[in-house]
Amino acid sequence: MSLLRPVIGPLIVLASLWCASGHLTVATEGGGTRVAVPPQLSIAGVAAALLFIAVISGWRRSPWSAAPALLATLAWWPIPLPPIGLLFTGPLAFLPIWCAAALALALHPPRWRPQTSWPVPAPARAALAAGAASAAISIAVAWQLSPRLPGGDEPHYLVITQSLLRDGDLKIQNNHDRGDYREYYGGELRPDYIALPNVKDVYSIHAPGVAAVILPGFAIAGYRGAQATMIVLSAIAVALIWLAAFAATRSPAAAWFAWAATVSSLTFLIQSVTVFPDGAGMAAVAAGVWLLCRPDARERAPGIRPLVAVSIALAALPWLHSRFVVLAVGLGVTIAWQLSREPRGAARTRLAAFLAAPVISAAAWFAFFKVIYGTFNPSAPYGAAPVTFLSYVPGGLVALFLDQQFGLLTFAPALGIAGLGLFGREADRRSRRLARVLAAVAIAYLAAAASYWMWWAGVPAPPARFATAALPLLAVPAAIAWARADTMARGLGLTLLAVNVIIGVALLTIDHGALAWDVRGPSASWLAWLGPVVDLSRGWPSFFWRLTPPEVSTEGAFARHAVAWLAVWLLSAGALVRLARRGWSHRRVATAAAWWLPVTLAGAVQLGWWLDAPTTVYRPLISQLAVLRATAHETPGLRLAGFSAQPFLGATTAGLRLKTGVPPQDSESGKWAVSVLTDLPAGVYQLDVVSRRPIRGTLRLRSGARDAPFKTLPVAALSQQSFTLQLPASLPALVIDPDEPLAQVGGHVEVAPVVVPSPSFTANRATASRAGALFFLDDSVFVEADAFWVKGGTTAEFIVVVDDGREAIDLDLANGAAANAVMVATEAGSSTLALTPSESRALTVRVPPTSRAVHVRIASPAGFRPSDSGTSQDRRFLGVRVAVR
Repeated sequence: MSLLRPVIGPLIVLASLWCASGHLTVATEGGGTRVAVPPQLSIAGVAAALLFIAVISGWRRSPWSAAPALLATLAWWPIPLPPIGLLFTGPLAFLPIWCAAALALALHPPRWRPQTSWPVPAPARAALAAGAASAAISIAVAWQLSPRLPGGDEPHYLVITQSLLRDGDLKIQNNHDRGDYREYYGGELRPDYIALPNVKDVYSIHAPGVAAVILPGFAIAGYRGAQATMIVLSAIAVALIWLAAFAATRSPAAAWFAWAATVSSLTFLIQSVTVFPDGAGMAAVAAGVWLLCRPDARERAPGIRPLVAVSIALAALPWLHSRFVVLAVGLGVTIAWQLSREPRGAARTRLAAFLAAPVISAAAWFAFFKVIYGTFNPSAPYGAAPVTFLSYVPGGLVALFLDQQFGLLTFAPALGIAGLGLFGREADRRSRRLARVLAAVAIAYLAAAASYWMWWAGVPAPPARFATAALPLLAVPAAIAWARADTMARGLGLTLLAVNVIIGVALLTIDHGALAWDVRGPSASWLAWLGPVVDLSRGWPSFFWRLTPPEVSTEGAFARHAVAWLAVWLLSAGALVRLARRGWSHRRVATAAAWWLPVTLAGAVQLGWWLDAPTTVYRPLISQLAVLRATAHETPGLRLAGFSAQPFLGATTAGLRLKTGVPPQDSESGKWAVSVLTDLPAGVYQLDVVSRRPIRGTLRLRSGARDAPFKTLPVAALSQQSFTLQLPASLPALVIDPDEPLAQVGGHVEVAPVVVPSPSFTANRATASRAGALFFLDDSVFVEADAFWVKGGTTAEFIVVVDDGREAIDLDLANGAAANAVMVATEAGSSTLALTPSESRALTVRVPPTSRAVHVRIASPAGFRPSDSGTSQDRRFLGVRVAVR
């Protein structure tokens, strides 16, 4: 047994990695039979796994430290499992493995130690290092997100900058008319404003402060210069956060924890590289927090210059956004009260120096609205109707912290340790008072943001975007909590910090941050990716679940779920800390901590399912598609049902039925939702259409949300009917779109594979023709309403799937304005057609009787640009026009 001891732990981890890397789903949405496909092993993957296991020696010395990793294998056991047993599948399956690694490292830390002690840098140098590190991280984030930026309201702020630069005013209509925004934005951009009866000119609804801040950078380097400005301001903000946290705690470790908790939050990472008011606002707030934390009996009060600089920063906040008035007033009043406690002569001088800029700025700010809108009311740009209500505050405030799509603590749980700084007994009186003052300002600001219905969410928006400016107010209490915490509490803080990092890295790296922006609704896209088998979105609190906007009474389900969810995490963490304080050994405490995160997560999700009571807790579509793609390559798998495991080979024997079109709110009165099947393999599929009430309608099949339908299915007035769909090539997306009658009635489509051969073709898109559906295998075409152009100098390849029983199809070729030698090739052979300018030819192609699909390749060596004639603005390089009939 002693000989096997060193290999037990590594074997457990190796088996866990193998299961986590494979594909597992349920055959139907009702659960029951599980379908598991082992991973495709590669030399690089095996080497990485072995290296990972070899580096952590604790698994060899203490095999039981690998036990948490077994949770990643649970779904693969041939035993009956409740839905919660399938929680750790997909990306979430790696969480128990990382917990096991943390346990092994805690029990047996690396033997390496630095030969010399590292000197502790001066606070100013440490803050400079914090800012520089933040800037480096933001530059990497900007590079990663570059395909998606600028987006949202960014172009509107940039247009204001262009108006200031080129016209010297804030009137933006002429800038939109000229299309100035096309320098950095590809689509059409309409002015974002509200027409007011007493305002003749067009002024953006967005405040001009951001435009003024980024103006120098934009003048030098366009959008990248504006983005660099935001990165620099964000770096200054976190440097000031480090200094403020150090001044409040006198602990470099606490200051670095506050820095890390802030910088690792997805909210900061996105807002530090996007042109919005929040990054600049965070820098001004950080300056105020630094000034508030700095005066202390242990150091002299700040001089006049820092006072004036901070007052200017706070005075600029309302110009960035009207909601920042709460931050400016809250911090300004607190600092002024602090200054008033100094000796009378010094207090008057310093108060006058501090208040001068805010008073002047406030007068100018109100005058700005009076001059442009004819009123001193700062809400004038938003129209005459009231837009804020106190009744919106409670639900919106809780959602800003805990909502699964937009909650700050959902994506940055390490900032939750700030609560300990407010109430922790270990904190001294001054620290608790400081933490509570900062928290009060933060809550007041977030309440103001929540008073505007849905303002804090967005369509789409990154998480907690309006909480960005409040991050310095939360970071200092987090530092205070860290400085006073014991070993176990700090361990939990580091665990939550690791979750910050993992969430941020994962959501920013997947498809250039596609999951980091979400559209408000009952299901978060990142949770569907994280847990592809069971419905994590129903386990997490969602403000929009069962919500009827703007009826405040319907927010009760979210409030109940959020309170219960928070209670589970707080009670479990409190129990763990309490056990550690009772004298548990380091080994026992570390073991309990390693199990704490996955077990508490499972308990919280299960509690959410009980509270929300969805019709089903399975959402397996993503995992079903992954299994379908894997088995399309004839990969063997296992069907797990009860206490049996039956092997199978191929997609058609897996027994998968992909249910699509179920409304996300699981409501009987909900509409039939548009469904998207991504990367669907080539093959023949049976589509079973189920309507809640018999009604005639059509289902439109598209290859993209904006593409024209390539196939239309006529739905009869039946409750259930079936159609056959042939895909000669895999599609990046199959969109199933019901028309309005079907959408109103509600229903779903179940897709079952009939024949799924090993795919040999991949289509970019599909469209309809008179002969049938066209699948384009490359991007060498320009698709039009009833035909397509082959690009000049290229070869286009496509497949026609014939719907009716015809034996041949006709290709109508219309040459462009240049002589061309067009080559047409099919399975039956090839031919070259010498076409004169504007000549047309018809070519008949036989349809193979077995496949009912025709594979065609058309080459157009020559081409022309319609704009060369002087009568067209079309600059496309066109070859030959093809119509299939």
